[in-house]
Amino acid sequence: MKKQKLNTYLLLLLGTLISCFFGFYNRYPFVYSDTGTYLYSGFANFIPWDRTIFYGLFCRHISLETSPWLIIITQSFLINVLLYKTLGFFLEAIIKKLPT
Repeated sequence: MKKQKLNTYLLLLLGTLISCFFGFYNRYPFVYSDTGTYLYSGFANFIPWDRTIFYGLFCRHISLETSPWLIIITQSFLINVLLYKTLGFFLEAIIKKLPT
């Protein structure tokens, strides 16, 4: 049981690193035109009229006010956990239907 958990954590870590590959290759996280608005809203406690405050606060707290890389790595990890759980749910159902 412990080995299975360790394998799961290693798989999620590997998936996180692979997901961040292009950012590492670029040596800077990819940003979009609205990234600045979200960062400003989180760090200045300002709510823009066309955006929610939640992602800005997420960025402020996850980055620890040091680096945007912590945000990127956290988002990548969360996406990999979601993919792992989703694929596990559907693949488990498929595996149960296979003849033994």
